[in-house]
Amino acid sequence: MRRSLGLFDQIGWRHGPALDLGRRWEAAEVGPALRELLAAGPAPEPVYGA
Repeated sequence: MRRSLGLFDQIGWRHGPALDLGRRWEAAEVGPALRELLAAGPAPEPVYGA
């Protein structure tokens, strides 16, 4: 069972910061943790061809 939440889950092709509670995530904890991960992640790159 997976217990960590990482930025790579959202962007797919780059690894970023991750949070691991060491236990199962409660639904109310996911939103704030995701916002924290997105704020700590790398800046978006330009779209190919733009």
